[in-house]
Amino acid sequence: MSAEAWNSLILECADSNSLSTLLAVLLDLPTLRRIAIAKGIGAKGFRVEKASAQRLAPLLVKEAAKHEGLRGELAAALAQLQVGSQTQEQESVKSVLAVDPVQVKALELRLGKAEKKSLREAASARKARESLQKSLEDLEALARSEADLRRQLSQLSRDCEELRARVQESREPAAERQEKRAAQAHRERVRLEERVEDLEQLDRAHRLDEADFLSRIRELESLVQELDALLPRGKKERIKQFRKSQVERKDTPGLVLLYSREFLDALERITESDQHRIHVTLAQVVLGGLDQHGLRVKSLKGGGELLSLRSGLHYRVYFTRSGDRLYLHHVGTREEQDTFLKKWRG
Repeated sequence: MSAEAWNSLILECADSNSLSTLLAVLLDLPTLRRIAIAKGIGAKGFRVEKASAQRLAPLLVKEAAKHEGLRGELAAALAQLQVGSQTQEQESVKSVLAVDPVQVKALELRLGKAEKKSLREAASARKARESLQKSLEDLEALARSEADLRRQLSQLSRDCEELRARVQESREPAAERQEKRAAQAHRERVRLEERVEDLEQLDRAHRLDEADFLSRIRELESLVQELDALLPRGKKERIKQFRKSQVERKDTPGLVLLYSREFLDALERITESDQHRIHVTLAQVVLGGLDQHGLRVKSLKGGGELLSLRSGLHYRVYFTRSGDRLYLHHVGTREEQDTFLKKWRG
């Protein structure tokens, strides 16, 4: 059949369901979808790309009766079908158009089976694609696992080499090990002998120095005895008493100084040279006690337990004593003493 004949047939049978069935049977599904997409034909409830031939054929026939361009494209697609002679084609078309509803239903069932078959094939292809994707992922996982195994194998190889070296060392003959131990022991013995010899030389040098010191001490003692014989009797007595007091001071425990805030503030107000002199005096107290001649420790009238000691020509340190603890309260000149006593008593 020519394109003109198909065009006329579409116009005559635009309202016939048989023409829609014929269109769905003669044209394949991709062709129907291509024509519908090209002409912008669609309906609510489905997409043209997913629509079946039974849905697209009635829409195309209905729109072809209104639009000449769509009608001409359908006629051209139908004219390309080469099935038998033109007369036979016309008769087969007319016979299809004149079939009863039972035949139409049979054709629709056949068309539905074809669509189901195509859907099954598409599902199979999708499953095959998913299976291929999964196989590729498994292959990548196997490749990573292989890389990890290769690294582990490399590490095991290095460990095996170390073990072989240790085993080789352990397999050395007992004679060689004994020789190594003997050589090491000999070196250690030689080192110790050299160390003992050095210590003996050092001890001999110390003994010689000690002998020199003892001889020098004896010479000095004889010289002291000669000088003592030249001293007057009063001087000798004073020296004897001084030595006795020094021995007693060594036996007594040292004193502990506790500074008050008032003492520290008063100390900051005097000059640095006087501060140094006061610190020297306090050091003498700690080391030698309060019985030293130059300190002049005395109690103050009306001061109770308050004591004073002299530091230099001008300054006095005022304190109280409790056992071996000296509590320092103030430091100042002799002229400031009355003012401090009034404050102390008040």
